[in-house]
Amino acid sequence: MLLHDQYYFNDEKDLGDIGSLEWRFGEGEVLSMYLLSDGERVGADLFPSDTPAPFEIEPNVTCSWKRENLLADLSATHLENTKICAVEGIL
Repeated sequence: MLLHDQYYFNDEKDLGDIGSLEWRFGEGEVLSMYLLSDGERVGADLFPSDTPAPFEIEPNVTCSWKRENLLADLSATHLENTKICAVEGIL
């Protein structure tokens, strides 16, 4: 399963802002990937990532993150439970 944190502004999905990725595979194994503070490099961890807490900018103006299945958004649910043998990245 491939999950990601999706940003919402006043409960409306903002497609321009996607947070950390979390790969779940095997028997409860996790690989979390996230952007480092320099905005250029990616970090990784073997623990689940934390979804940021929602907050209000002003009354009735909220910002929140929700954990979602990225494969469902990409219409790629057929990839769930598929064995991935290699991953290639392009920089």
